[in-house]
Amino acid sequence: AMSTSTSSHMTVKKCSCLLVEKVVIVILFILCHCLAIHIPIFDQEINETDLLLKNYTIPLFNQESDETNLLRQNHDTINGKPNVILIIIDDLGIKDLGCYNSPFHDTPHIDRLAKNGVQFLNAYASHPKCVPSRVGIFSGRFPARFGSPKTKRGMSQFGYKNAEKCYKESFRSSSLIPVYNFTSLGDAFKIHGYNTGYVGKWHLRNKAIRQGSPKGHGFDDTIGVCNAGSVDSHFFPFGKKKIDRPPNLTGASKGDYLTDQLTKESIQLLKKYRKYPRKPFFLVLSHYAVHTPLEAKREYVEKYLRKRKQLKRPVDQGKFDNGEHYRISQDNAVYAAMVQSVDDSVGKIRDKLRELKIEEKTIIVFTSDNGGQSSAEDNGTIDNKATSNAPYRHGKRWLYEGGIRVPLIIFDPRQNQIKSTLSKYPTINTDIYPTLLHLAGLPLRPNDHIDGRSIVPGMDIHSNIRFTSRPFFWFEPIGKVEPFASILLKNWKFVEFKRGKKRRLELYNLANDPYESREVKNKNPIVTKSLSGQLEAWKRTWVNDDDFKNNCFYFKPKGPVKTPFQKPFQNPNKKPSQKPIQNSFHCSTTPFPSPQQVKKSIPQIPSILHISEKNNNMFSSQTLSRNPSVVPSGSPLNRPSYDPRFLPSK
Repeated sequence: AMSTSTSSHMTVKKCSCLLVEKVVIVILFILCHCLAIHIPIFDQEINETDLLLKNYTIPLFNQESDETNLLRQNHDTINGKPNVILIIIDDLGIKDLGCYNSPFHDTPHIDRLAKNGVQFLNAYASHPKCVPSRVGIFSGRFPARFGSPKTKRGMSQFGYKNAEKCYKESFRSSSLIPVYNFTSLGDAFKIHGYNTGYVGKWHLRNKAIRQGSPKGHGFDDTIGVCNAGSVDSHFFPFGKKKIDRPPNLTGASKGDYLTDQLTKESIQLLKKYRKYPRKPFFLVLSHYAVHTPLEAKREYVEKYLRKRKQLKRPVDQGKFDNGEHYRISQDNAVYAAMVQSVDDSVGKIRDKLRELKIEEKTIIVFTSDNGGQSSAEDNGTIDNKATSNAPYRHGKRWLYEGGIRVPLIIFDPRQNQIKSTLSKYPTINTDIYPTLLHLAGLPLRPNDHIDGRSIVPGMDIHSNIRFTSRPFFWFEPIGKVEPFASILLKNWKFVEFKRGKKRRLELYNLANDPYESREVKNKNPIVTKSLSGQLEAWKRTWVNDDDFKNNCFYFKPKGPVKTPFQKPFQNPNKKPSQKPIQNSFHCSTTPFPSPQQVKKSIPQIPSILHISEKNNNMFSSQTLSRNPSVVPSGSPLNRPSYDPRFLPSK
């Protein structure tokens, strides 16, 4: 009897333990779900993002209260509206900074800026070349909508004959972004009472007549803005011809370095704006560095030559791919010295803000216009190539990751909770326009920046989201061997090569292959066909060509224009766009095809669009959204960051 009783007691005890274990597992599952903790359910290959996030832990917090505080901080600043500084470096690659794991360059000041703010790990340029990418930054639109880059046949090859005629006529007397009836980034800040200044490279003038400056886009103070996209020399006098030299550089003399001189001019503007403490400022510092010619200060070059000799690996390594050699080893001493001068510039700007006691209310955004120059059209030898974007493929001019991935750092001193954030959130530089407005507490202008979305959520509550349903598009029609166009949707990247009648397609799964080493279109025919169709549909919806028939929207209005925003502008005939203009709107009011058109013409990718060909459970829907239901109603964060018509059918 005792034996039976003991056995029964042990059985009950065992059942109790099992029951307790199940209850604990259920409770843990519920807690994980409530806290929106992402539990990976697959073994993903280690990539660049994983290396940077290795020792980083996403903090747990109450999402609703933090998001409400985030919005409140955006609109209620310390003393009115915040100051904003946008720093653009020319041709700086994704691997050129210490905070982005550069193996050769020293950038302590920029690294400190990243540590104090948000560093985006998946930021893209809207084009792999200077001019179109800058169109994207200052217009908030994919540059193809403005016919940029321009080709011999122009937009007419896609059926936009009326638009092309309008662009040729209206841009002839302005710049590569419309001056009339369009509100660019500088205009948007000026309208709301900001002091506005632009220092350095603009590169959006009309080359034929050398007209079109930042002054036509809302910037009152312009310094160092010349006709060229690059200078003949980074040392004084900076150009062979006077017309191609950066003007208004006070006190420059023999031996002066252009990066240092532009920094001095920016500091003078900061001092000037500090005299008006009640009026905030928006300053753009756009360096000509690190664009060629490769020239740097002697002391820095000697430093990196010594460092190069100490490397325990081969130098000047290259790779041949798609008809061109590109550099895959980062060890160019002159280029490294140029990068360090840019880093010094950032340090000096921050020191001056601290000295003027305005650092705590000044937002700083740091980025590049395209990937690093790792190859050249003339090919040549590897040792004269500027930098390496490896392990990313290729560089400037190419639609592979090395040509369009760029560094992006946002420092907002008012938001302590986002310091040292490494954000996986995907973004493209058309987002800079609405993001700066959002951070400054200014109203967004969706009729102007129609391809840009505020990425403020990606700075905080959405910083751990790697892939979204919002498509990114690229168009590069004038290259010799480079890709023609591309679309990135979730983890799938589709690349199109097209020269004459020849067309070649490539597909990459960036979740498993971030460096584009394995082409997988044959394994994923449905995905390939759908992305190809969406890319072609996008080319048909850049503008509504009928809107340009006998009516060029960008012409200068006849007679004075009555507008409440007339005073801030030097040109009274310039009318900032306020509302969608019917029957003469410069872009199609439907940016993408209707759901019926998409359904008929494009085979829909099933709900597993974001699933790897190796593992059908690779991503769960929770990966793409961290409990969006907690976003306060009416919040700007509630606006979709993608066109819902491009969501895959369920």
